[in-house]
Amino acid sequence: MNQSTNGQGKNTPETNRGPNLFNIIIIFFLITFVLNAFTSNRLVNAQTQISYSQFTNLVQSGYVSQVELGDDEIQIALKKDADKEAVNEI
Repeated sequence: MNQSTNGQGKNTPETNRGPNLFNIIIIFFLITFVLNAFTSNRLVNAQTQISYSQFTNLVQSGYVSQVELGDDEIQIALKKDADKEAVNEI
């Protein structure tokens, strides 16, 4: 058995100084937190204010999949297969 002497001349067993479970868990949570912070903006639905005429043009073009009427706003969801360039031109 490997032994070393501490400063007082007593023999004590050497301890393995490898990573322990607590350190691994803390590192895991830190990495998860950082990744979540960077990717959360991508997961939030983008909202853009458009004019009513742009809204009607999008509906007439068939690019709108859902409309939600609020008290002071209208929220729309575009179809997944909507042509992004054509939508941006409207």
